[in-house]
Amino acid sequence: GEERLIELGLGDGGLEEISSYGFNDEEFSTVVDAVFNCVDIIGTMREQLTQQFTEEQATCITDKIDVEMLKGMAMAELTGSEAVSSDEFNASMLKAVTDCGASLG
Repeated sequence: GEERLIELGLGDGGLEEISSYGFNDEEFSTVVDAVFNCVDIIGTMREQLTQQFTEEQATCITDKIDVEMLKGMAMAELTGSEAVSSDEFNASMLKAVTDCGASLG
């Protein structure tokens, strides 16, 4: 998991640290895939969402998350591209919250 990535030298500085490594887009894509394979991103998001929503709502919301969109956002953060915008992701999350009968207020 995350501890193993740190052990391998990726550090705990997150995407900001990794973006300074000088990788090309293909290498960044490999890093993003590795992170998503090693860290349960959806599980982490679900856990965070249960602080605001019921467990059922949090599960419903995370079931609707487009993992490829999340990967695209990570790639955009690393490469400075605008392939997937945070506005697009936020809109999809708002729709998921609404579809799952949850409220942000």
